[in-house]
Amino acid sequence: MIYLANLFSQLFYFVISIGLVGFIIYLLNVLFYRLVGNGRVVCYASGLIGTPIHELSHALMCLIFRHKIEEIKLYQMDDSSGTMGYVSHSYNERSFYQKIGCFFIGVAPIIGGSLVIHLLMWLLLPEAYRDINIYLDDFSLLLKDGFSFDIFIYSFAVMTESLETIFTSFDKGLYCVVFLLLGACIALHMKLSGADIKNALPAIPGIVLIIVAINVVFAIISIFSMKTYYLICSAVNSVGVYLFALLLLSLCLTLICIAIAFVIKGIKLIVGAIPRR
Repeated sequence: MIYLANLFSQLFYFVISIGLVGFIIYLLNVLFYRLVGNGRVVCYASGLIGTPIHELSHALMCLIFRHKIEEIKLYQMDDSSGTMGYVSHSYNERSFYQKIGCFFIGVAPIIGGSLVIHLLMWLLLPEAYRDINIYLDDFSLLLKDGFSFDIFIYSFAVMTESLETIFTSFDKGLYCVVFLLLGACIALHMKLSGADIKNALPAIPGIVLIIVAINVVFAIISIFSMKTYYLICSAVNSVGVYLFALLLLSLCLTLICIAIAFVIKGIKLIVGAIPRR
């Protein structure tokens, strides 16, 4: 049973959670642009920061998995297609390594954007960064020994703690405002395009196969030393937990954007309801 628990943990942290959080961020982004009304202006403005990070995340994964970058556009204002940036790449379809790279290249904006948001917090709000990481250490210790359905309860706790830490950082003044603005711009452009999803999906069976193969090796190790097995699985699961926590922080920034959009929408409704003379 412990073997299956660890296998499912790694599948959740490294595959399912990325897709799940990415899908939620996509839905929230759609809601945001509907709420603000003139979404094109906001999209282009926030895209000055968010789109280059989105595309550079794709490009970095292309380099890691040895894909050939044919063309890259970090930012453009194309009303006809709605495409604000792109990375055109090719790869050797006979290479298993390059083929599984399609998954990581496809979901790269979610991972890359989350890492940049985390870095921004470290640079601009070091005390908030420290407080959240203390909480994440506890979160990691609770979940590193395998998947538990309590993860969803802990996830809400992590998000609540992150939001509370961010809002209590307003005494930092300009630093907090800059973090929220930059983080919002990044979060609003983390959603995956249809092409991103199309490229990532075919590689998922290969990713699953690798995770299963790794766990078979771990199981063989457990025959000789159960202690070593626990240490290795705990380390791998801890990495997965931190990745999941990074995604949750990005989700928090998206939720803050939604809250702001609701405020803007409310102000517009109030102003529109005032009778004009």
